[in-house]
Amino acid sequence: MNPGNNRDRRSKTAHETLGLLDQGFYVNRRGEKVSFAAEQSAAIRHSRLYRPDDLGAESLPMPARAGRAKIQVTAESSLGAAERLIVREQRENTVCLNFASAKHPGGGFPGGSQAQEESLARASGLLDQPYLLSFVTAPAVNAGVVREREPENAGQIGPVMKERIRKVLRASAIHGNRTVILGAYGCGVFRNQAKDVADYFAQVLLDEEYAKLFDDIVFAIYDHSARQENVRVVAVEDRADSDETYDWEAGAADIKRKIGRPIDLVFSSEPSYDPIFRRLYPGAKHVVLDGARSQVPISATQIRSEGVFAHWQHIPAVVRPSFVKKVVVVGTESCGKSTLPRYLAKMYNTVFVEEYGRTICEEVGGCDTILTKEYFPHIAYAHKMKEYEAGKQANKLLFIDTEAVVTQFYSELYTGHSFPVLDEIAREQQYDLWLLLEPDVAWVDDGLRVHGAEQVRWDNHEKLCRMLDERGISYVTITGDYAQRLTAAMQHVNQLL
Repeated sequence: MNPGNNRDRRSKTAHETLGLLDQGFYVNRRGEKVSFAAEQSAAIRHSRLYRPDDLGAESLPMPARAGRAKIQVTAESSLGAAERLIVREQRENTVCLNFASAKHPGGGFPGGSQAQEESLARASGLLDQPYLLSFVTAPAVNAGVVREREPENAGQIGPVMKERIRKVLRASAIHGNRTVILGAYGCGVFRNQAKDVADYFAQVLLDEEYAKLFDDIVFAIYDHSARQENVRVVAVEDRADSDETYDWEAGAADIKRKIGRPIDLVFSSEPSYDPIFRRLYPGAKHVVLDGARSQVPISATQIRSEGVFAHWQHIPAVVRPSFVKKVVVVGTESCGKSTLPRYLAKMYNTVFVEEYGRTICEEVGGCDTILTKEYFPHIAYAHKMKEYEAGKQANKLLFIDTEAVVTQFYSELYTGHSFPVLDEIAREQQYDLWLLLEPDVAWVDDGLRVHGAEQVRWDNHEKLCRMLDERGISYVTITGDYAQRLTAAMQHVNQLL
């Protein structure tokens, strides 16, 4: 791709934007005329210029409240964060920091430059569904120029950056904003180091408690590199049986070996770890996050001792699927297997996975004589993907209708063919509880079932039991009417919690 062509396209878009702003309206992709002249005039009318001596510490007393803003770092652009917060989450009183040029409004956007301010300038006012967003505009210190042309002033970069951050936050709070969108302020052409800027924000927001001024603070960090690694997570296994037996020296050696480069920052929420980290990581700074436990009133030690389910609200969404207990319901035709997971999910306020094979049967109009053997591996794979996706939404428990052994059972029943790949899937799958339903409820002809004769039902049930037993699977047998089955199932599920 020719970078010059990209720049030309951005320059063309910039001039089109300026023309539309003069015009006061545009036609969106749906062919609708969108007028914004009134909103643009109001934005200009209510803009406020703060000069270097304005916004001193006396301009805004710090609030006395104990809590502080929720702080997030997200992989999105500034306007991506704004659209999410304002349009989808309906946040009001939101402001975005514009990483401004110190000399040219909009930076180099008319010429096609591509940085945060230029992107904001090109995008303003051109959405299918416009929304209103406040901006606070402030240039960062041009650290690269200072180091090259005024090296004697390099020591002032940090103090000046922190004072500008304070003024940005004061201005945002004075104008009633409760949500602030920040980012990699000055980390582009101004050549401030990302770790330095992160430290400036940490000192102002946490140590100086400016985070108390807001409800939410979002650091929108847009990464357009090929690997898109703002943060790379390296897993180091903790092999200790308990906190008391943890070997700090061995653990530090494992961490250093895995990272393979000098460690300059060590994060924890325990101020008491200072002497340990000074000894184990002598060249690193110990950064204490929420040491008072005011933002997240829980510790990892407490979670380990009391269990993740007792503190589910404090478990990050990205790791919750690892702790979800999976309950699979198995059985033959017309035993209540389709309805029990649905009712259990309602009782425990979570989600369930429908049998994908049934979905296929409904699509093709039946199972017996219609499903060919090629369908069954596809059914098993698709069912596993549905389990994976549902696990991301599950609330402590995930209920699942059918798995690979039952899919193998139906493959043999309908086609007489057994698939080694289904056995492989069955060996790899893991469930915390198996519920096997006996066929002791009335057979219901739903248009898909064909094995309703009483003896056939029990013969099929016994075959499925043998298949589970041959694979060493422990299961709980559920019998009785539908109400009794639900009650019995819940008794076993409660033991997981």
